[in-house]
Amino acid sequence: MKVKTKHGEVTLYPADEQVLQTFKRCWPMSFRYDADATAYEIAVQTDAREIWGIRLAGISTGEEVARGWHKLRKDLVPLALAAVAKKVGGVLIVSPFIQNLGNDFFEHGLALFPVLGDSAAENASRLILTPATRDELLKDWFIEKKPSVIIDFMNVYRDILRSFGEREYLGVPAVYPFATVGDISFDFMACDGQLVSLQLQPQSDAGGLALLKKLGVKGVFHLPARVTADIDDQVYKIAADDLLVSTATRIDMRSADVEILLPDLVGSVVPSKLSIGWDGCVEFQPAGIRQTCRVDPHNLRKLGRHAISEDVKRNRQLWANRVVIAQETLGWHDLLLVGEKIVSYAEVLRQLEVALRQAIREASANARPAMIAGVKKPLLRCLKSLRNSPHAELAEKSIAAIIADTSAAHLLATANEIAALFKIEPAGAKKPEWAPPTGGPVPFIDDRTLRRKKLIMLYHIVCRLSRNRVYTRAEIDEIIMTANGGNGGKAGVHGDSCYHVDILRRNLIDVGYLNRDPHNDIYWLQSPTGQNP
Repeated sequence: MKVKTKHGEVTLYPADEQVLQTFKRCWPMSFRYDADATAYEIAVQTDAREIWGIRLAGISTGEEVARGWHKLRKDLVPLALAAVAKKVGGVLIVSPFIQNLGNDFFEHGLALFPVLGDSAAENASRLILTPATRDELLKDWFIEKKPSVIIDFMNVYRDILRSFGEREYLGVPAVYPFATVGDISFDFMACDGQLVSLQLQPQSDAGGLALLKKLGVKGVFHLPARVTADIDDQVYKIAADDLLVSTATRIDMRSADVEILLPDLVGSVVPSKLSIGWDGCVEFQPAGIRQTCRVDPHNLRKLGRHAISEDVKRNRQLWANRVVIAQETLGWHDLLLVGEKIVSYAEVLRQLEVALRQAIREASANARPAMIAGVKKPLLRCLKSLRNSPHAELAEKSIAAIIADTSAAHLLATANEIAALFKIEPAGAKKPEWAPPTGGPVPFIDDRTLRRKKLIMLYHIVCRLSRNRVYTRAEIDEIIMTANGGNGGKAGVHGDSCYHVDILRRNLIDVGYLNRDPHNDIYWLQSPTGQNP
């Protein structure tokens, strides 16, 4: 296949048998050819297992900027993959991702799927993860740099980006299931030392192919593929009209076995409201219920009869009493019902604290009766939800006091009493003054233009420097990286781009800790007299 680009034609050669066998040997999920679709199917999920990849997110932006970065990354990724392809003995798939966070706010960046072991069994032990094993994997890949090809790819990608006059700050690497990374597609990969296009229908305006041609690449291997979910277990193939009899559901991150008959509720759910999550659980939204339920399909069995009105009646009663059922099953586990949402006791206390502060603020300002009545509502809602907690007696006493309040002065006194009963700090209480750190080679500089957390980080870096000597830029950067969690050009331990090594170095100069000679690119600690060492 020949694809015309603005820099000339690029030939796509069918992937040879060696590339196919390498991919099949290394990929931990199924990989097969679909004759009807004339394409290969790359499975990323099989029942409760799923591929996890390295997610490197940039700074969240508006849609227009996010789409621009997404397109640029799609153009540059194949260039970086081509540069490191010869070092890849297994498979390395890299793809940009973009995710809508709402309110015209988009998260975007790169996702890497390194399948670099010698067999699918070996890669399955590394790429099909649980949260408990993620930290160990990131330590291998980014701190100990095993295998080094991942770091090599990132370095080449950054160099190419700089050659285009761009620079981006990617956050701390994290490992995510494929389904939760964002909008992602497999377009290119490095496999068995070769650059391979995975696009089903390569477009003539594809920037990546055009840039490859501009760099003198005349052709690449082509393996048309699409991502699929390979569900072999029949229990996961649940249709929207299936009638389910019992479920093990998750309530506020705590397991509870709650027997609920679900014939009409689940039977009325449209297919788009029934899906399989990345952890293999089925998620559905019963009719008339805002909350979605996540259940393990192996705990479900089909009902061999038609639903009757008694089923529906019992179902609704069980749903209404789900908190009581959960507490009877688990004992007291801080579970409370606020409206239609099940929350923890700690969360109810947090909501009560917010309501108390608002009530004290309005009562102190001698607000009008209508405003006083308004601030009472969230207070009463939180206190009523505490009737099923160990503090039920305190809650009843507080409810009676609030209902009896007839003025702002009465409410102010009652709100302060409730805060004392539940050990909540009243609004306006003075916090202890903050003491700046000491003991470094120079006094702490409290620059009010920076956040306190940033100032503490800068002083933490300064404490690693010595007087009466000069440092090269490389030495300063190494000290900053050590203080910043060893994350190099990433966002650092705080997960914030303002902790990038270049920005921290600039801050040290702007605040007044460092001086520099731009001609010799050397740095030293500022002395009180401002003299050079």
